[in-house]
Amino acid sequence: MEPRRSGHATLVDLLDRILDKGIVIHADLMISVAGIPLIGVNLRAAVAGMETMLKYGMMTQWDEKTRAHMSGEFAMQQLRLFQDETVIVKALGAVWYARGIYSAWRYGHIYITEQRLRVCQSTERSPLFETGLDQIAATEFTDRKQNATTETTYLKLVLKDDRVVMIRSPHMALVREALDRQAALHGYCMIDAPSASNEDTETCPQCGRSASVQTLLGDGCPRCGWMRKGNTWEKPLESILEPRIR
Repeated sequence: MEPRRSGHATLVDLLDRILDKGIVIHADLMISVAGIPLIGVNLRAAVAGMETMLKYGMMTQWDEKTRAHMSGEFAMQQLRLFQDETVIVKALGAVWYARGIYSAWRYGHIYITEQRLRVCQSTERSPLFETGLDQIAATEFTDRKQNATTETTYLKLVLKDDRVVMIRSPHMALVREALDRQAALHGYCMIDAPSASNEDTETCPQCGRSASVQTLLGDGCPRCGWMRKGNTWEKPLESILEPRIR
């Protein structure tokens, strides 16, 4: 077969030919120094698109293992739902995590269904936080200034086991709308609470050091990690446990 050269062939034509038909490379190379052979290379390679490879029975096991692995990874990232449960809202968000001296926002996605509220990282099967909507006693939305121009809305969940969980999201309006639709069904109330001013300070009951009221009510003590829980909340938070006429 004589090689032919076409002046109209382009790189796209070459790639199309390689993917569709494939090419076979068979080369014998020898590297010598001063006429003395040192290295020999016998090269055999087939290059083609995966469809062409599978068509001729090549790399079938590799393809099956890869597809099985990717299917497993995809299944791990999916939210496991109960029967007749659907996702009402999915939004980027974070939940405040504080254990001992460690405290930080942990980021992921907020999922709200007809039965549950979950915060999950996309790479983890176990949720960062999860609660049934019927376990929520009240929800409180607080606007807090991050700086002179930015204001963020925080969601505090008061649970029936006296835990208080704080969540934030850039799409809090969607989260609030979904929770509001489920409030009457699951029996919790929703209020707006005024934020404490940045100038107000309070003493941490655990370590005795001063911090802003806004920080203590929201993130907890920045020095020892203490956070308010259950019936230790003071006004305006105690009002959210009272019945609300909707």
